[in-house]
Amino acid sequence: MVLEQLLDVDDVAKLTKLSVAAIRKYVLLHQIPFHKIFKAIRFRPSEIDEWINQDGGLVAMAPLEGEDLFSVGAKAAAADGPE
Repeated sequence: MVLEQLLDVDDVAKLTKLSVAAIRKYVLLHQIPFHKIFKAIRFRPSEIDEWINQDGGLVAMAPLEGEDLFSVGAKAAAADGPE
């Protein structure tokens, strides 16, 4: 049995060239394979590779109801008000 070095959110973000926020959202929506070890979220490299290669590329992340992925940051900035 070969043990894989588990990855954290930052590692997966670098590997996939996605933002840390996008990876966390995939985890929240259970759209990426992950393992929860106590409170830590970890990823197996082999599962991430399979996830990336399924259907010829990354699966599209479904936006939460009532929002689209591109407006989430803009909504948060607008809620903070002018600086």
